[in-house]
Amino acid sequence: MKLQARFSPEGLSNRHLLVLDVLFGFLTPAAALLLRVESLEGFKEYVQPVVIYGSLGVLWKLFSFRSCGLYSQQWRYASVEEGIDLAKAAGMAMFIGLVAFYTVLRPFGVIPPDFPRSIPLIDGVLTLFCAGSSRFAVRLAHSLQASSQQRVDTERVLIAGAGDAGSMIVKEMTRNPQLGLIPAGFVDDDPKKAGQYIHGVQVLGSLADIPRIVAQEGIKQVIIALPKESGRVIRSVVQTCGLAKVASRTIPGVYELLDGRVRVSQIREVQIEDILRRGIVKNETKGLDLLIRDSCVMVTGAGGSIGGELCRQICSFRPSDIVLLGHGENSIFEIAAELRRQSSSGRSPVNIHAVIADIRDSHRVSHALQTYQPRIVLHAAAHKHVGLMERNVADAVTNNVFGTQTLVDVSLDAGAERFVLISSDKAVNPT
Repeated sequence: MKLQARFSPEGLSNRHLLVLDVLFGFLTPAAALLLRVESLEGFKEYVQPVVIYGSLGVLWKLFSFRSCGLYSQQWRYASVEEGIDLAKAAGMAMFIGLVAFYTVLRPFGVIPPDFPRSIPLIDGVLTLFCAGSSRFAVRLAHSLQASSQQRVDTERVLIAGAGDAGSMIVKEMTRNPQLGLIPAGFVDDDPKKAGQYIHGVQVLGSLADIPRIVAQEGIKQVIIALPKESGRVIRSVVQTCGLAKVASRTIPGVYELLDGRVRVSQIREVQIEDILRRGIVKNETKGLDLLIRDSCVMVTGAGGSIGGELCRQICSFRPSDIVLLGHGENSIFEIAAELRRQSSSGRSPVNIHAVIADIRDSHRVSHALQTYQPRIVLHAAAHKHVGLMERNVADAVTNNVFGTQTLVDVSLDAGAERFVLISSDKAVNPT
């Protein structure tokens, strides 16, 4: 026979919390009365009215808690937002209690006139304390259990950047001890942050202090959490990590963080795009929204790196349809599947159409445009590896030159309003 696991507050579900709320709903008015009269003799005098008040109070407290969503929260992950919801619920319960006390219970004789008038206020404070204690006990138990779990092959990491991105990375590491990453500290060039603590992790110095901190703290890798910084800053940090003989990894740049969140799964090796990162270009999106929303958009070369990213960006503006045209069956299949997953979780799904076609085939391309009648055509289908195509000139010309001409002609015939030719991301002799 299996032994029952030892009870832990982390195991409390919202059903258990509901039972505790009912129990506290009865007990807090009695505790409030005892605090008010300060003697058992005085308490005995008001036993009946306090039982009545407590019984009715359970109803408006549960109503308030449910209205504020306290029974749909994951309290093991509770933070400031959940604490605000809890305060709102307790405040609503106190307000209802005061209204009921002064407009119904006392005037109609349900509660005697000499019953202490401060009971609803004291009861409200105790309700907030009890409801908060039970819920944040779940959060505390989860944190203690996570910190006490046996960690195998753990690494102490230093986070370069004590801003929002770095803060979220620390929270992810704390919540997921199985990752084996222990945040040992931050480094940041903002002097106002020096010595401060973020989620219990201290800012140990500036970016220039990385070699010293690596040696002192036994750091195994540095995570660069500077998504808004220029390539010059990223290059400097990478070079400093190289001098300190410690591995460096990074999170995506701000242009990649489309959903506004940072996750540990996004941490990756530093790539050439990171250290060549240009200054942030602030695009005017209002015009794009008016142009794309509820329109049909076709992207050629949709399976490529640029074409695929264009499709992701376009879908954020909620077109009615997006046509993914490309020659590579597997790459088109993958981007179409990715966009369908994202679209299905949105409020207004986008119709995704995958078309396998060669832009040099005028009949096939014309059929696709006549079928879907795109308002906008973004042409990103091209051979782009310069050295390779210099050895295959004929195919480069028929695809990049004649294929583009074919697409322009059939787009005009199909009545497309906009045609945009996308530049390659490759260049001859890049620096």
